[in-house]
Amino acid sequence: MRKLFKETLPSLQLFVKLPDGTMKDQLHYACAHCYCILPNKELAEGCCKQDYCEVCGTEIGKYWPVCTACSKAKKTEKAVTVDLAVYDGSVYDESQDVYYHDYGEFEDSVEPEDRPEFLYCCTTHKLKEKDPEWMAENIMGNLYDDFATAGGGGGLDLVDTSELVAGIKAWLDRQTLEVFHPDYTRKIKVVISGNNT
Repeated sequence: MRKLFKETLPSLQLFVKLPDGTMKDQLHYACAHCYCILPNKELAEGCCKQDYCEVCGTEIGKYWPVCTACSKAKKTEKAVTVDLAVYDGSVYDESQDVYYHDYGEFEDSVEPEDRPEFLYCCTTHKLKEKDPEWMAENIMGNLYDDFATAGGGGGLDLVDTSELVAGIKAWLDRQTLEVFHPDYTRKIKVVISGNNT
């Protein structure tokens, strides 16, 4: 990882020496620390400058406006609190990166002192909802790439892909697998001591 500086040196303007010995301005600049060439003076002078979180002021990586902690806090603040009495779906614990089938499983699995303040509700996607034509295109694309490489490039013409699509559709119709994704717009306040307040 490159070293970043609180205060940076002025950028270096680049010139090209022409065959007749004259110097021509190239309108490009280089960072005086790492010599990375950039299209303008502002980018060059900020290239190796340490960035700080706009909210709390801690050091952060380049090109991020806020730190991870402040970003998560802002995301949680924006989410609508859902009443646990009316939500019975899957939940996501972002602090541990763990999904639970429902809130009861979360309570059974996590000690009270290890619980976060909030969990996120989840959206459910069923495998059978996938587009069979999209899946067939991916299979054919990978197959074509393998054959094109093995055969010296090109020349493979797939015939009657409708049977493949029909087979994938029939297979998808029998699937019961569900995938859960966090819904960062909805959160549940975690019960610590027997009540949800």
